[in-house]
Amino acid sequence: MAKLSRGLIEALATGRESLRTISHYTSIEGFRSIVENNQLWVSNVRFLNDKAEMEYGIREAVKFLEMQETKAENGRDKKKLFAAAKRRILDKGIPSAYACCFCEKNDSLGQWRGYTGGGQGIAIEFNAQDLLKHFRAANAMLAQVTYGQDATRKVLREELDKFINGNVSHDLFADILGDDSPERLEALILTLAPRFKHHSFEDEREWRLIVNDPPARSKIEYRAKDNVLVPFLKLGDKKHPLPITRVIVGPGKDMDITAKSIELFLQSQFKYEDVDVVKSSVPFRI
Repeated sequence: MAKLSRGLIEALATGRESLRTISHYTSIEGFRSIVENNQLWVSNVRFLNDKAEMEYGIREAVKFLEMQETKAENGRDKKKLFAAAKRRILDKGIPSAYACCFCEKNDSLGQWRGYTGGGQGIAIEFNAQDLLKHFRAANAMLAQVTYGQDATRKVLREELDKFINGNVSHDLFADILGDDSPERLEALILTLAPRFKHHSFEDEREWRLIVNDPPARSKIEYRAKDNVLVPFLKLGDKKHPLPITRVIVGPGKDMDITAKSIELFLQSQFKYEDVDVVKSSVPFRI
């Protein structure tokens, strides 16, 4: 898999210095499992609800490569590179990336509506920088989602420039069909694709913890959701607590009782006993 620039891997060095925390919205049972096992689940993006969004990212990447192929000046080898990478992407389709979703807002009406599922929703707030460090050994990337065609093409342009400039000394365009440049460019584009969404989703202000290089098949598990079996990976282990900073109890009935039960549960987990529990201020009832 192609290596990404340091700025992309770190994700937090993208002009969003004010970002300190991100929140994962889940059910109360999902919350219990996450805390009890010190694990987050990253699911194969091909089987998420937003499969259409992944298709959007692939389409935009292909359009971008077509534009670069057309605009390549005095560069037959460049045209070949872009054409070859495009063919590889079209042949492969949606990449086998795994992702867990977060939001910059820890008390979002839209997220509560989407995650209550007729039951009690919980938002788990994490220190963003610590979360990245926590899962670095799993080759996970924490990335801000890019919304809309213009922003998507800007990211692709920046990363393509870094890709080309970083390979100039290796005579990138010499005998292009005989080296692995198309494969490496394809890998870079497919690594970026899970970060792109249509502009209509911009209010989500989403970040994603992404694993682009899944381990051996033996590590992949499956969970039933609707009419499919969704492949997923478990990140984390019992020994190392997650960098949770706060827990927000979503709108629901008997919120005081729910909050108290969560406080007792966190205290029973020892290393989470100092985590604050607060109630949502959103005037929304399930």
